[in-house]
Amino acid sequence: MPIWKTILLDDSEGINLVLKQFLEMECPQIDIVGMASNIEEAQKLILIHQPDILLLDIHVNDKTSFDLLKKLYIQDKTNFEVIFVTGGAQDDLYTKAIHFSYIDCIMKPVDPRILKQSIEKITNHYTPGVHNERIGVLLNLIESLNESSLMHVPFLTKELRWLQMEDVEYLKSDNSGTICSMVNKKAPLFSSHSLNIYKKWLTHRSPFLSVNAAFLVNMRKVRSFNPRKNILHMKSGEQIMVSLNYSNQVLMELSSMKKSSLQFSRFGIRSVLRKLFMN
Repeated sequence: MPIWKTILLDDSEGINLVLKQFLEMECPQIDIVGMASNIEEAQKLILIHQPDILLLDIHVNDKTSFDLLKKLYIQDKTNFEVIFVTGGAQDDLYTKAIHFSYIDCIMKPVDPRILKQSIEKITNHYTPGVHNERIGVLLNLIESLNESSLMHVPFLTKELRWLQMEDVEYLKSDNSGTICSMVNKKAPLFSSHSLNIYKKWLTHRSPFLSVNAAFLVNMRKVRSFNPRKNILHMKSGEQIMVSLNYSNQVLMELSSMKKSSLQFSRFGIRSVLRKLFMN
C-alpha cells in the first residue's frame, strides 16, 4: 500500500490534533508529516516534505489557503491533492469554485466518515507526486470572483480549459453535457458538465441568464428581443426561443442593461419596451 505524506493546515491547533488522531487511526495509508497554523509555516513544511495530500482550512487567520496555493502554483510546486475544510455559508462562492474544479470540500464540524471517503477517493484514483492541473483551474475561478468582466470556465474535452466570458455567446444543454457556442463564428466547444452546473456558477454574478430549460445566454450578445414571439435575436444572427416563464426576467435584464443610454419619457414603459425590443 502506497503511503501518502500529508500536511494539515488550520489556525486551530485543536482541530489539527483531532484530524491527525482520526487519520492515524482510520487511514493507515496516510502519514502526517506536518501540521501548520499559518500560511507561512505551511509553505515551509510543504517545500521541505513535498507532501502528497494537503488538508486545508479555507480561512487561516487573516488570509486564505488560496493565497498559499497561489504561491506554490507560481513556483510549480503543486504536485499534491487537496481537501478543503470550510466553516459554512460565508464560503458559498468559494465552495462552488472548489467543487467545480473537482476538488473535495468538507464542512465543519468535520464528519469522520466523509473525511475517510475523501481520503479513499484520492488514494484509490490518483497517483502520488503528479502535477495537479485542477489547482490552476481553481485559482483562475477564485481570481474571477473579483473580476466581473472575466469568467474562467473549465471544459473537459481532452484537457481542462477555461474561457473569457466575452468569447461565449450561449451555453446549450446536450444529452451528454453542454455545448458552448463561441462568438465570431469560432467552432463550438463541448463540455461534459451539465448545464445546471453552469447555471449555478454563472447566474446572479455575470451577464448570463437562463431563457429556457436548455439555454443559458450571454445577454451582452443579444441584439434585440421580440416579446410578442418570445424570440431573442443574437448579434451572430441566431434566434433563441424564450420560455414564457423567463420572458419578464429577460425584459428586466435588457432594460437594466440599456438604462444608462435611454431616457424614459412620457411614452410610458410599454412604448419604451416596444421601441427597445421589437424588430
